[in-house]
Amino acid sequence: MKPATTIEQQIKILEERGMTISDKEKASEILLDIGYFRLGFYFVPFQDTSKQEKQYVKGANFKDAVDLYYFDNELRNILLKYIYRIEINFRNQVSYYVSIKNSHSPTWFVDNKIVNSSYVEHFDKDVYNEHFKKHKTIRQHHDNYINDKYAPAWKTLEFMTFGAIIKLFKELRDTNIKKEISGKFNISNLVVFLNYIEIVCIIRNICSHCDVLYDMSLSKSIKRGPAGEMKHKDKHSIKGVLQVILYMLEQISKNRSNDLKSEIKILSEKYKDNQNLTKIIQSKLHF
Repeated sequence: MKPATTIEQQIKILEERGMTISDKEKASEILLDIGYFRLGFYFVPFQDTSKQEKQYVKGANFKDAVDLYYFDNELRNILLKYIYRIEINFRNQVSYYVSIKNSHSPTWFVDNKIVNSSYVEHFDKDVYNEHFKKHKTIRQHHDNYINDKYAPAWKTLEFMTFGAIIKLFKELRDTNIKKEISGKFNISNLVVFLNYIEIVCIIRNICSHCDVLYDMSLSKSIKRGPAGEMKHKDKHSIKGVLQVILYMLEQISKNRSNDLKSEIKILSEKYKDNQNLTKIIQSKLHF
């Protein structure tokens, strides 16, 4: 196991590998702020892959890697804002349509006739546990209705995670109501719809946890669907992901979809004077 290194040692390592650092004082400040390990993901495009030992290509500059980090950070913040719009819309579609169709069962999410039994069996442990019941609205419901084991769907679903809402959707017994909800996004094929909504959820989690976005690779492939044709490599990359997000968003609001395109374009243009970074952005995002 490698020992920890000081900021001064980190700078020396980078320079010995061919990285140009023109302002060491600023570099020290950045390394202490962001961290050598996290920044390492943004050094990758500047590595010389022709050499066995880790070396950087001629002209590799510390500032370019830092700019790429900040670009990625800003891209995550932009996407999160619009992903929340998709998440909230989907959450409300599930809550509204299933609740209206099953108005006799306000807690339909634990009704064996509406949701698969295996889901209901684990609901208390997986979702409605002590931590979940600490949400102010849920706690107030139980204070006011002491005989209720659960709060009604329109309250409960509001505090379930995006992933939990997707799982609940998958466990609905009524295929027609699932198709009705997917139809709101103009997707007739349920397999494609689930693929799209799960990918949106994956990206939400990447953005929320500040993981690397520009160079991400999906473990699952984006399925062929209304988001448009994609090359094989794009079915796992940020380019394909953006196609899916833009498509889903457009079904909710064309204006918001256009806003997202505009914000990404403005962000890309912010770094237009940095040719090295521009090449990376264009190769990954095609914006």
